[in-house]
Amino acid sequence: SLIALAELNRPVPEEIIKPILVDVLRAIEYLHQNLVVHRDIKGGNILLTENGEAKLSIAVLSFHVLLMVLIFV
Repeated sequence: SLIALAELNRPVPEEIIKPILVDVLRAIEYLHQNLVVHRDIKGGNILLTENGEAKLSIAVLSFHVLLMVLIFV
């Protein structure tokens, strides 16, 4: 997650953080186009794939069942 990068206690270079933020903004745009508001965007909810792509995770409460959903952009 993005939290793991922050726990290194050093600045994250722009060339690393920029594509992560672009992925997150695209995920937010996708959610908003589908009339979904995230309400819990934080470092722990930004997951990173092995190749550095960011995925925004959300918890959806529906019919009293908690599901983890990954938004793939």
